[in-house]
Amino acid sequence: MKKALIVILFSLLGLLVGCGSIVFVREDSGIKHIYKMRYDGSSQVPFSPITATPYDYPDVSPDGTKIAYTDGQNVFISDLNDIGGSSEQQLSTPPGTKAYVRWAPKQLVIVYANFVSGTASIIMSATSGLNWLPATYPTGSQSDDGGLDFYLDNNVQYMVYSRNGDLYSMFYNGTQSPVLITSTPGPLILETLPVVSHAGQLLAFRVSYKLAHLGTVDYIQIVEIGTWASQNVIMLQPPVAGGTISSIAFSCDDGRLYVAAKTSSTAGSREIFSTKLDGSDQQQLTNNSVYDSKPDAIPTPCP
Repeated sequence: MKKALIVILFSLLGLLVGCGSIVFVREDSGIKHIYKMRYDGSSQVPFSPITATPYDYPDVSPDGTKIAYTDGQNVFISDLNDIGGSSEQQLSTPPGTKAYVRWAPKQLVIVYANFVSGTASIIMSATSGLNWLPATYPTGSQSDDGGLDFYLDNNVQYMVYSRNGDLYSMFYNGTQSPVLITSTPGPLILETLPVVSHAGQLLAFRVSYKLAHLGTVDYIQIVEIGTWASQNVIMLQPPVAGGTISSIAFSCDDGRLYVAAKTSSTAGSREIFSTKLDGSDQQQLTNNSVYDSKPDAIPTPCP
């Protein structure tokens, strides 16, 4: 009886703190808000205030206690369960439109893409809120607008990001020249939306290519961090419409991917799917007439 009570108490605690939960963005009537749901798509509830203020690009801190997000022009951090509340802190940022907000592994800086006049560079803002610094310096027609994430190598923080459809790796603060880790054969094939597994061993990203008779086709490539050797390729199955993947995230145990994509059945909407890393057991987690995207798993606790 005592053991049974302990198990029940720990199960209830898991529900309270978000065990096996996902945050994501739901856009309805042109306004974006952060929602939360269970890993199986159940219990979809608002996680940010439902106001005229948009909340976008959520990223949960590696320790699972805080969350970063943007209203488009500014970047904020708050306690995980207090978006828009008293713990909310606005970071120092340059002018521009903010996207792809990410926590660095050691949680001292937030990094994001900053768009000015259609060109994106990557900016670091201290979580203390005191200052910001550029991390990349695109020139000419270059634009770092395809997403970014972090990994650790011998406890050193590295960033992987997409520039003009190719993936690069560099020391997180830009003091090291970027290293090309993937290279596509031409402008018709783009590699974007890089995301690193929670254990830091795998990198997943979107590969988009244009075929004259099929239009744009997307698939997900998974590679090993460091060697960049291919581990698997995932082609999402119907009802996912071709060429419509917009965001990717690893589950909290790194055993699955959460993917946002349009469906062929509901015009204008975007739904969130789940699939194992070998492409099997595809599941649709959301199903409505609005726009669901940008899933991110709460890393702890994990079922």
